[in-house]
Amino acid sequence: EAAVVPINYYTSYVALLRRGLLQKGETLVVHGACGGVGLAAVQLGKHLGAQVIATGSSDERLAVVKALGADHVVNTHCDLREALKELTGGRGADVFLDPVGGDLFDISMRAIAPGGRILVVGATSGHYNAPRTNVMLVKNISVVGIDAGKYRLLAGAGDMFDVLDIVGSGAVRPYYGARFPLDRADEAFARLAERSIVGKCILVNDAPIA
Repeated sequence: EAAVVPINYYTSYVALLRRGLLQKGETLVVHGACGGVGLAAVQLGKHLGAQVIATGSSDERLAVVKALGADHVVNTHCDLREALKELTGGRGADVFLDPVGGDLFDISMRAIAPGGRILVVGATSGHYNAPRTNVMLVKNISVVGIDAGKYRLLAGAGDMFDVLDIVGSGAVRPYYGARFPLDRADEAFARLAERSIVGKCILVNDAPIA
């Protein structure tokens, strides 16, 4: 569990609280919610008092995300924009956390509430988007980039201690979907490549220390 915290939960904390200014009662959509950063964002979003909608491409994996706290889960194979509009009463979501990019980013631009924020934490789709500035203008929305490593260099370690306090209090329990010994790393990477793991995959070196 400790191995999950420094990247996944710290990145999500910085994105949601520091850069995204997520407020209690707002609606948060987490794309790629079955992955490590996405799942951490679901849990932290609930801890911060948001209504959380999680998206992903596997009903089986989304069931795990739902059990870990998401208010709603939506399979991206549906008409995602319409599903998000329906879940938000037509208003759209206040905050999107997006580690995927590509088509999901474009859908977020069309399903965002006035004054909303899109938090870009990655582009696992392999496609980088050009935000439509006319939508940003008319809806008064922000597209915010987050590189948590560089942020920590600028802001110091205070937020990491905040994350550790949240975890230490038991309010959020870090989740990992699989654990492999180091000599089975090839199997672990194969499982990641086939997208069968929910959350983080942990490699453990059980060899005795000389």
